[in-house]
Amino acid sequence: MARVYTKDDIFSALRQLGVGTGDNLFVTTSLGLLGCAAGVADSNELNQLFIDVLQDIIGESGTLFVPAYSYTFGKDRITSPITYSTEQTPTEIGPFPEYFRSQAKIKRSIDPFMSVAALGPLSDVIFNNLPATSYGDDCIFARLLKFHVKCLNIGLGPNWTPFIHHADWLGGVPFRYDKLFTGYINEKSEHKSVWLYSVPVYLDIARANAHVVGKAAESEGIWKYAPLGRARVYCCDYSQYFSFVMGHIKNDPWLMASGKTADIFELEKERIDYRHIDHEHITSCANFDDLAAVSEKADAIMAFVSDTYKFTVNKYTTGTNIYDHVIPEGWYCRKLVIKAKDKILLDNDLYVLPYSFSFSGNVFGFELKKHINIKSEFPSYIERDWMLKNLPFDIDDNELYSLDLVCGSYYGELCVAEYKHNASDMNNLIVLSVSDSVSTKLTLFILSLLNNSDNVLNSKKVIVVTDRVGLYAWLHHNRSYRNLVIVEPAVTSNGEKWITPGFNPVKKESIMNVGFSESHIGIDVDLFFEEKYVQSIFELIERYLI
Repeated sequence: MARVYTKDDIFSALRQLGVGTGDNLFVTTSLGLLGCAAGVADSNELNQLFIDVLQDIIGESGTLFVPAYSYTFGKDRITSPITYSTEQTPTEIGPFPEYFRSQAKIKRSIDPFMSVAALGPLSDVIFNNLPATSYGDDCIFARLLKFHVKCLNIGLGPNWTPFIHHADWLGGVPFRYDKLFTGYINEKSEHKSVWLYSVPVYLDIARANAHVVGKAAESEGIWKYAPLGRARVYCCDYSQYFSFVMGHIKNDPWLMASGKTADIFELEKERIDYRHIDHEHITSCANFDDLAAVSEKADAIMAFVSDTYKFTVNKYTTGTNIYDHVIPEGWYCRKLVIKAKDKILLDNDLYVLPYSFSFSGNVFGFELKKHINIKSEFPSYIERDWMLKNLPFDIDDNELYSLDLVCGSYYGELCVAEYKHNASDMNNLIVLSVSDSVSTKLTLFILSLLNNSDNVLNSKKVIVVTDRVGLYAWLHHNRSYRNLVIVEPAVTSNGEKWITPGFNPVKKESIMNVGFSESHIGIDVDLFFEEKYVQSIFELIERYLI
């Protein structure tokens, strides 16, 4: 193939593929693979050459769509929030998209992950009032199906698929899951926005790979190509290729991944060196103060409850949408070491707050303080940072501290333990929480009473949750229970509502509209081990269940 190509060669290749006046093109590029363009001195001139040719060939009635992905909200932190700007945020997928995005008259979709830039009359129709999600119903990749759009890959092969992860989302593939992210949209925003984005599990087998389906579509005549320079230009009908992919993904959910069918949960446990916690640690409530909703410690508590008190453990997969909430990832922590002047001040991961990020490096004391007991309007599994609780030493603002914090996330299952035996009351639900060591001690104490009593509790439904989202997940599958009795330590029971609106911006149904009622029972943790206090616990619960 010729290593030097001309403007006329570009026109010739595009016309050979049937590109013409009025076409709407989704353009992905790797112009460097084409070789050298005649008369072009630098990358800006090369980018402009292709824009000029594409505009000339489709005319004013056609529209150019170019990916301008930035993944901005994935970089947001509580202590260093980030803003996605349709005009200023650079793309992260190559020189042509960034050059195209920065040109006059270009419009860009509001998507802090998978934005698209466009030039032409169809841009307003496609971009107007998009939902706060990159994939799924009414997303940009779904809207493009409503119009005659062509995929045009310049210098790239048929494997480059604009809608690849939207198709994965529709196909419910087992290696990707929904996750909520936060950040500001455009500079004038006063409040953070929440965005729903589908992410892959942290495994090599989950890496995107559409080579197989792309070649299959080429052999079927869906993708056509023409030579240009030392590479090719590929073109296909967007809708036709989409239908082809969806037809195949139903039979093979791993169609566009690097790996094949596997037990994702087990592989994730291997990746993080999952640690099984024995029952002795649970009964002593050792080594946990704050509990992540999905974690090794949460799993261990639920296993103990199941083994000891004959509960059934229900599991809800990370990323599952329940009402207006989303099941979070699992979280683990392996180490926290803090030094100053080479002296170890702390070697104890109990001072790490759930869903903290890892951090390794040096910070001054005033910066370290910003990461202690961080407050946020969002749950910690949505808006994150590296996060610690009160440290057992005084922090000097001007002292330099060395931190080695090792923790991370994984694709897991949120557990809810359910007591079914003799549960004849289909209206009232008793909810026990094990979110920290205090509430866990209380819950295990109440369960021991339940296990040894013929009390009215035995005719009630009882569940044990690690987080409110666990309650929502259980209720999503058991809507007949409408009256909730929340039993918790008095130190944490202040009448605060458990049934609260979620943060899913593309919710199908709000839990607030389902009609659950709740009552709260605060148990005095200083008394609940005393024998005389046992009966009063039952009396309190019975009073609420009348």
